[in-house]
Amino acid sequence: MIKIEFVFNIGDRVKIKEISRIGRVVSLYYAETGDQYEVAYFNEGESKHCYFYSFELVLVKDGEDFQFGFKEH
Repeated sequence: MIKIEFVFNIGDRVKIKEISRIGRVVSLYYAETGDQYEVAYFNEGESKHCYFYSFELVLVKDGEDFQFGFKEH
């Protein structure tokens, strides 16, 4: 039996580095190429769901909002 450890969990808020959008991890996927994360996010008013590798994402901590450059109160 193989144990897979993921960097992010379902429900985590993440920033997609390439497009500077914040989304939420909605599923986890593992294949020969490594772990991937399905992220739901909005881009130009349209809902998107895409798979990303961990190196393409950054965890957004509670209270941080990189998309707009401020911290929530």
